[in-house]
Amino acid sequence: MNKSDLYLDVLNKSNIDGIKKIWSEALPDNLKNIIGDFSINSYLNKFFDNNKNLGIGLFQTQNIKGFVLYGNDDQIIRSIIIKNFLKILKSFLKDFFKLNTYNLLKYFDVLIFMIFSKKVEFEIKKKNCELLIIAISKENQNKGLGSYLIKNSFKNYKSFFLNYEGVFVKTLKKTPENIQFYKKNNFIILKEAMRRVYLNYKI
Repeated sequence: MNKSDLYLDVLNKSNIDGIKKIWSEALPDNLKNIIGDFSINSYLNKFFDNNKNLGIGLFQTQNIKGFVLYGNDDQIIRSIIIKNFLKILKSFLKDFFKLNTYNLLKYFDVLIFMIFSKKVEFEIKKKNCELLIIAISKENQNKGLGSYLIKNSFKNYKSFFLNYEGVFVKTLKKTPENIQFYKKNNFIILKEAMRRVYLNYKI
């Protein structure tokens, strides 16, 4: 892929279908993906309702090739759980009766994390924005586009980040490739907690 053809642009609700397609294909282990398409759709709609959040897309000839979301999703998650509780329960029971151990462990891991993460993240969230999710379309992975997207989002949208001291991200400790990706992009490890690694980029 010729990077000279690429450009970044701010995302909005009109981009949800393109984002969902990349999300579902590139992040199959993400719990929102496991729960179902409605979960991703609800998340994105709530995300774009908050003008304090920022979604940036990586485009080539008007086709979205990747995206990154910055902001705070605590209220989004709570809202989705309340609004879609029965759908989420149905999805859980489906995996339960199928004895899908992998998915069930995902549910329990995220549930426990949600209960105890407030204390872990309280100080970090005081002064830092969170990189919530980044994904590159499956056919364009391992081409340096994730790094390109992060680097240029910080460069091109400086005004958004002026209100923060840094940008933090959390990733599972069992995914060293993700940790290495963020370290390569000048994130440094802050702490480890609850099987997650927290990294921070100084603005």
